[in-house]
Formats: sequence, C-alpha cells, structure tokens
Amino acid sequence: MDRRILNYLQSEGLASLMNATKWREVATHLQGIEQGRLPVRVKYLLDEEPSGYACLDWEWVRFGDTSIIEWLEIDPVIRTFRGRLVPDKAEDFSDAVELALRTVGAPFSVEGRCFRIWGHMRPGTCLIPQERSRIK
Repeated sequence: MDRRILNYLQSEGLASLMNATKWREVATHLQGIEQGRLPVRVKYLLDEEPSGYACLDWEWVRFGDTSIIEWLEIDPVIRTFRGRLVPDKAEDFSDAVELALRTVGAPFSVEGRCFRIWGHMRPGTCLIPQERSRIK
C-alpha cells in the first residue's frame, strides 16, 4: 500500500473493512447482475467528493488496487431511455444486489435506495441494518 494512503488512514483514524479477496468476491458477484451495467459511484480515500454515477470496470475492482476505495455505492435501478414522450423503463435489481452482498459477507448499508459497500470506515460511523424501500 502506498505510504501516502497509510498516512491518510492513520491521520483520519479510518478502519479497513475490506481486503483484496473480499473486493474480488464482490466484483465477481455484482458483475453477473445485468452484465455489470449497474450505476456505481466511488468515494476514493484522498478525494473530497465521490465520483458521479457511471458503469464501473469490475475487472479493475477484481484486480486493481482497491485499498484506495473508501466506499462504493450501487444504484440497483437501471433506467433505459425510451423516448422523449415516454417515461424511461426502470428495472430494479435490489434483490439481486442485496443477495450478492449478503452472500459474500460484504459490509454494506442502505443509503436511500442505494447500496453502499464500505472499504474503510471513519470513526463514529456504524453500520445499522435497515429496511430498504422498493423502487416502483
């Protein structure tokens, strides 16, 4: 791990919740849901703000340096544009995402309708199980 990352983790008091093997398992399971097309945003350790939602290269998660991920958030709804006069088609994969995360034992929380996988956790933050509301 990069010395800069280690210093940041120590100075901020972050606890690591995931390792490369666990990230690999998460990526393998999530990549199988709709060919990995779920919208994802990532909060990297040294970034002030998370990225915007986009498709993620799950191969990078499987084989890259995942120690720099503070959290990764998955929107389980894929919206498909059908035209200007017709509402987008919305497909909800919440059940599949939740099953995948529970199967591998990934530390996650539900933030609104999204699933947040925690790579590192800040002091004073705790994971509280909660009910998720279904997207209609």
